[in-house]
Amino acid sequence: MPADRLNELMVEAQKEAFGDSLDEYHPHFWASKLHFHITNVPFYNFPYTFGYMFSLGIYAKSIALQAGTSFEEKYIALLKDTASMTVEDLAKKHLGVDLTQKSILGRSHSFGCSRC
Repeated sequence: MPADRLNELMVEAQKEAFGDSLDEYHPHFWASKLHFHITNVPFYNFPYTFGYMFSLGIYAKSIALQAGTSFEEKYIALLKDTASMTVEDLAKKHLGVDLTQKSILGRSHSFGCSRC
């Protein structure tokens, strides 16, 4: 992709994310972030992506529990368990998702979020 196009995309993303709150947009911002370009080493981006996916699961659970069940209590229980459980066990117990199954990869709707 040509640098000019990357500059355009960067400005579009900044406008969408920040609206008019920036004094100026930075079209070359993409060039200063090495991890944007290292696609064969996913470790840097993985925690952010996984965290986002996990939060979608929590959000989906909150929607599913609208009728009669206190989501707040369930959410506090999940937060308490983060100190003593693996993420696999957390997902299984609190979201009903088995993260060890390959079928979960790349499918946010597996967390039960039809909007995602």
